[in-house]
Amino acid sequence: GCATCHQANYRGAGTIPRLSRQKRVYLETIMKDFRDGKRTNDNGLKGEFMKNLSDEDIKALSHFLAGM
Repeated sequence: GCATCHQANYRGAGTIPRLSRQKRVYLETIMKDFRDGKRTNDNGLKGEFMKNLSDEDIKALSHFLAGM
């Protein structure tokens, strides 16, 4: 999952960006872009992870991460 690269606290490290406390709309947009193949700067890792997430799943996940 996300914590593999973004750390257990979702704050990222080095070149891996933080996910915690980002704006919900930003997170939702980025996750949908990875899922839909519009963004590919991750060697396919995020798209593969997110390919089965619905819009509602992504909305809930972005809400969770934004509130951390």
